[in-house]
Amino acid sequence: MTIHVRPIRRRSPAEVDTVRTLLAEAFAPQRVDSLVDLLRSSPGHIPELDFVAVDDDEIVGHLMLNRVFLRQPDGATRDVLCLAPLAVRPDRRGEGTGRALVEHAVRVADQRGEPCIVVEGDQALYRGFGFVDATDHGLLLPSPTIPAGSYQVMTLSSHDASLRGRIDYPARFWAADGRGVPEPVEETGPYRIPWLFAFTRYAGWLEAATVSADGDRAVPGCPGWTVADVLTHLGMIHRRVITWIGEGRRPTNPLAMPAGQQPHAWYAEGWRMLYDVLAATPRDAPAATWSAWDNTNGFWRRRMTHEIAVHALDVFSALGTDPGWTVSDDVALDGIDEVLRLFLGSRLGSLAGGLGGMVSIEAGARRWEVGLNRSVEVHSLPTPPRTDALVTGDPAAVYAWLWNRRAPAPAGTVTVGGDQAVVADLQRCLVLATT
Repeated sequence: MTIHVRPIRRRSPAEVDTVRTLLAEAFAPQRVDSLVDLLRSSPGHIPELDFVAVDDDEIVGHLMLNRVFLRQPDGATRDVLCLAPLAVRPDRRGEGTGRALVEHAVRVADQRGEPCIVVEGDQALYRGFGFVDATDHGLLLPSPTIPAGSYQVMTLSSHDASLRGRIDYPARFWAADGRGVPEPVEETGPYRIPWLFAFTRYAGWLEAATVSADGDRAVPGCPGWTVADVLTHLGMIHRRVITWIGEGRRPTNPLAMPAGQQPHAWYAEGWRMLYDVLAATPRDAPAATWSAWDNTNGFWRRRMTHEIAVHALDVFSALGTDPGWTVSDDVALDGIDEVLRLFLGSRLGSLAGGLGGMVSIEAGARRWEVGLNRSVEVHSLPTPPRTDALVTGDPAAVYAWLWNRRAPAPAGTVTVGGDQAVVADLQRCLVLATT
């Protein structure tokens, strides 16, 4: 490899679009440029540590160091830096640009008195720059989907041995695509979605979004509940599912949060415990569930992702801030199917009480025909609707509407037309079916 020394300097505000283009080229088909946009709008962004490599006034490489937190065993937090991302223009690779960027960033971080830099990436690449396995220094992975050995650290002059604990990613890291590597999926059906990966993404976002939130804030979607109640509930649900899977039957004893434990810690511990249980066996492994047609481990992977996604909407509405996150279209469409077929469809006969009427629900390229007191049918558009009322909107918006929640922007709004009495009957049945 021929080494060409490139000038490294701080990126200027006018170069955002140029860097975005470089990132799109360097990481295609992954949308790392979108992740960088999110990180630059987060509190952890440090403009002084946003670097570019230039050659004849052309940007040929980019590296950014962002602030993340190390949560120590006693609950205290320390600031550390995370390298994300490192990119070199494809036609300029093999010239030493990546190494020059890393060495420059390390030198500047060391001069600032930073204790260490962590990175999630290729072992061979970053070990060549001087990074080592993060667990060798007592650092726990922020996400269980990160492959062993790919989370690495470089200690700097100000590092000391007391820096041990779990790295906490900010909410916008999780909002982008989650962290780590998705599990294999099937080509069709509900398991075409990597549910373990999705579960981790939404669970991690909720953990990060509530780490310093006011737990007493009221939750509009759950009257009488607070943010702390949502976290407590989820921590209980996760442990309940662990017991359900382990004992092979519905748990009979309540699983209350121990006195003195904080709801956020209870939740953070619970979702990671559940992940370990769900990841321990294949998706199609037999498991006790409450579904009439899916008694596999995959049922819980899917159901628990939706459980967290719906309650993440609760937290968003309670905090009233831009979450940098929304339910993805594929998860939202599956969630529409789940609430209509698993929850509502299996209980329509006992809930509708002799009501008639047909409601068509459209999102994406699909339509669900909900015949009150009859059945739920699924059609692909553009089959003509047989309907008394029509509910339409973006997948995330319709998903939230069916759960009586509101989706954050840019999900848009839901349009409801036709017989409003039939729509009200549907909403009443949905509430009964999901509580």
